[in-house]
Amino acid sequence: MLQLTQRDTAHAVADYSARVNGVRIRYRESGDPAAPLAVVLHGLMGHAREWEPLSDALSKTFRVLAVDQRGHGESEWTNDYSLQAFADDALRLFEHMAAGPVSLIGHSMGGMVAINIAARRADLVAQLVLIDVGPESLGTQWGRVDLPARLDEMRDARFHTVDDAVAEWLAADPLADQRHVRRYLNHALVATHGGLVWGFDAKGLSTFPASVDPEQLWRDVSQIAAPTLVVRGAESTVLSAADSRQLIDELPGARLVEIADGGHDLAVQQPERVADAVTGFLASGPAFSP
Repeated sequence: MLQLTQRDTAHAVADYSARVNGVRIRYRESGDPAAPLAVVLHGLMGHAREWEPLSDALSKTFRVLAVDQRGHGESEWTNDYSLQAFADDALRLFEHMAAGPVSLIGHSMGGMVAINIAARRADLVAQLVLIDVGPESLGTQWGRVDLPARLDEMRDARFHTVDDAVAEWLAADPLADQRHVRRYLNHALVATHGGLVWGFDAKGLSTFPASVDPEQLWRDVSQIAAPTLVVRGAESTVLSAADSRQLIDELPGARLVEIADGGHDLAVQQPERVADAVTGFLASGPAFSP
């Protein structure tokens, strides 16, 4: 059973909580409540406000639902961080909220969740956007080595100030934009007596990759009927150029957009360019057909 809390604010942007599959899930809603629904799913270590420039752009024509997925942001931590659990949460949430099929946008882990949903419930997905992710992403150097090491490091990280965290991020990512890194960190870090720490469940979320079967994801891709946009950071090591072309070949009528001067972390590198690509693709899709 899904239980919603009362709206926190009367403004156009509002935060809600819902109990979904026994887990408290926080999400942010914006745009016209009568407009078609667009759902934004962040990646591992993300949160609902990570893709705020994209949500803001979408809210001009969509009712936008940006989710803190379980173990992230202000949503509850749990013992199950499997791909299936994330997909079941999102499905339950927008099954309850949508009057018809939704436009589903997912980055990285959120894109894998979106693939699972679009394959299982073609009736609920009108349009699909996959941001820098494919079935082979966790088999890359990033997925096998860099991601586990990063999660382990972040589990014990402490910062005196947000400025310290911004400086560390920028030193590691020359493509990142300071404005967007700061926005992300302002909502990704929480204060404790020992300083600022990451607000997501770094230890628990390290179990997510083991729940992902690339072969099954390819089978899921073959079942997707929704018009699909694949967005790739031109400098990405998570979705290679070859893998993105294979993904397009498996999705009849799909489109590929490459974002210059961007890698995998496009939300802090080139979110405006991503927003332009996504809104342009969605504007001509079935969500607005008579």
